[in-house]
Parts: sequence; structure tokens; C-alpha cells
Amino acid sequence: MEKITKNLIAILKEELTTVMNAYERNRLEIKKAAENGFNISAALEEEKIWEAKIKSIKDLIKNKQAVPFKRGSRSVVLGSQVTTNSHGKRRTFIIDGVGYQNKLLTIISCESPVGSALMGKKITDLVKVKGQLIKIESICDAW
Repeated sequence: MEKITKNLIAILKEELTTVMNAYERNRLEIKKAAENGFNISAALEEEKIWEAKIKSIKDLIKNKQAVPFKRGSRSVVLGSQVTTNSHGKRRTFIIDGVGYQNKLLTIISCESPVGSALMGKKITDLVKVKGQLIKIESICDAW
């Protein structure tokens, strides 16, 4: 069973609620439009997009083991916020059990090429991913 921090599960559940509420509002608008004789084919296509988003979030949560993360770790662990530098390009992201991105967060999976290379590493360590050298500039608690 894949591990994921309790904090990310909470974020995903909140996102799921938001998306499901928007989906329901959209369904009501489609029903009203159909009752008024409007062509709803485009709206039905949009409904499929909402359904796919709901399924994708549910799949991220399904069959995951919720785990706490180690606060104050000096090495990269689940729940670490990591800033890296590769050839002058800085990236900051959170490492967790699954990859996820919204407007505020970029979360990469600990099993992704970058995530797995960084797990257990410390500040100033260098890792090589797909031929690129990546330096860890900072590690802190994301949650």
C-alpha cells in the first residue's frame, strides 16, 4: 500500500469536495438549459471533464496508507519542502506519496525520478536525474 501524508489526504479531500460542488452546480445549469430548450451538447462534454477530475482525485486517495511525517528532519522525507537548483533554475516542491498540483502547490511523488533521487538526501547533496545534476538548496517541513 502506498504511503501518503495525512496532510496531503486532507488537501485532496478538500479539493474533491470543491470539484464535486462545482460538478453539481454544473449539472443543475445543464438541467435548466435543457428544460428551456437550449443545446446542451457542449455542456455535456464539460460534464465529462468534471467527472474525470473527480475520478482522478478519488484514485489518488484510494488505497493509500496515511502516515505522519518527521518534523525537523535534516534529510528529505515524505512531507519535506525541497528547493533545488539545476543549472541556475530553482524549483521548490513538496515530496509526498503521490504527485499533485494545484494553483498553490506542486507536489511530486517520492517514487518519481526526482522524488526518489532526493529521498534521504541532505542540503548541499547533489543528485543526477536523467543526466541533469541537481543540488539541494534547502529542506524544511512543508506541513
